[in-house]
Amino acid sequence: MNHFRLLCAASGLCLLAACASTLQADLYQTIYASEASLTAAETASAEYAKGSFGTPSASVVSALKTYDAAAYNALHPLELDAASGASVDALKVQAAEEAVSAYASYVTSQHLSGASK
Repeated sequence: MNHFRLLCAASGLCLLAACASTLQADLYQTIYASEASLTAAETASAEYAKGSFGTPSASVVSALKTYDAAAYNALHPLELDAASGASVDALKVQAAEEAVSAYASYVTSQHLSGASK
């Protein structure tokens, strides 16, 4: 009977470890997707700021820099953790994803999302 309980406990721990591993893999995927979105937003912003599509508005450029800094500062430490295989916090990943999404939404609202094409 003791062996059965030990086996059940060991199986439960393995399942927990597998779930944690899957969660981290999902979080890493979210980080990588956010990194791609951030890069696209930064590319469009840089092209706009250098005047590739007409005279840029100083207020729009300022807002783009603010959004970019917030997204970068939230995402970059997570990118480093993911690259090293370290555990990442789901709430921090969510916050970074939201910061990148806000930046991308602003880029779209200013009709800059096609600037990199």
